[in-house]
Amino acid sequence: MSRPAVRLTLPLASHLHDLLSGVADTIGEPAPANPLGLQVCYSGPMLRPVGDVLARRSWADVQVAVYIVTTATGHVLYVGSIDRTRTALPERLRAHFAAQPERHGRWTHIGALLLPSGTPHDDVLLIEGLIGRSLDPIDNGRLPGVPGRDAWRPRAAVVEVPALAV
Repeated sequence: MSRPAVRLTLPLASHLHDLLSGVADTIGEPAPANPLGLQVCYSGPMLRPVGDVLARRSWADVQVAVYIVTTATGHVLYVGSIDRTRTALPERLRAHFAAQPERHGRWTHIGALLLPSGTPHDDVLLIEGLIGRSLDPIDNGRLPGVPGRDAWRPRAAVVEVPALAV
């Protein structure tokens, strides 16, 4: 039995911030003016076109973050993290596409949960694992472990993503 794809919404963004309060309490609440945590606008999580990130028009300066790749409708496909001393999000996406070119057509948007520079690497991985378990991404094959939680199980090879409403 396949699980339905999770859609990234504003209430879910609030839930993610609550979930992280014990690990990254400095990220605060999701709000358009908050530079940390899951980036949101007034209508919901801010999802930027993947092409804008690759072209460095969006999040060009991101060094430490958990990123959430979605469809155009906000259905979660992948959760990953970057923890670098230089900007890295465009390069990380390019590496994903080089490894699996078929993702390029499906991975249309990306959200970012921005973390402060200097966040310990183990905390970045813990946050990726927590976020990933909450969002249950379609394309992940694994997620970092989370102490006290069962191992996350990847989805079956074929999962239907709801079509874009016309």
